[in-house]
Amino acid sequence: MRRQGFTLIELLVVIAIIALLVSILMPSLNKAKRQAVLVQCALNLRASHQAMHMYGADFTHYP
Repeated sequence: MRRQGFTLIELLVVIAIIALLVSILMPSLNKAKRQAVLVQCALNLRASHQAMHMYGADFTHYP
């Protein structure tokens, strides 16, 4: 009787395919992470600008 299961070659092929897919996706993920950092920086600058504008409107001068 022969056991049902995967052979070593089949497992290695699956691991190689997964590694290939990960290597293809990594540059895209890094680019998305850089874009997220840029967006966060822009939002921080916008919030700072709004805070300064509101302060100036309340006290008629800037600190």
